[in-house]
Amino acid sequence: MSAPSLIQDLEKLGAGVFVTTRGVDTRLGEADLWRAFEEPVVIWAHDHTFDDAGLDSLVELARKFPHIRRFRFTSSRVTRSGVQKIYDTWPDISVDGVVA
Repeated sequence: MSAPSLIQDLEKLGAGVFVTTRGVDTRLGEADLWRAFEEPVVIWAHDHTFDDAGLDSLVELARKFPHIRRFRFTSSRVTRSGVQKIYDTWPDISVDGVVA
């Protein structure tokens, strides 16, 4: 049995990795994951069960990508205090969709 891929690990968290081309975000799959190591990416978590507790795992996985443009949270329960875990690693990163 093989180890889970980076894409599978992100999907377990309710997240994915996206690239933006001509203003359109495209989710990367296994076949085009190589793009995530050559282009800036968006780490996007979209899951109503994703909250601050999942941020440590998300940050650990995100560190594997060399160029992160932003983090985006939709339908999640990530708070401003929780997102500090992201800012501790990427102080100037853009983070969208954080609840008050």
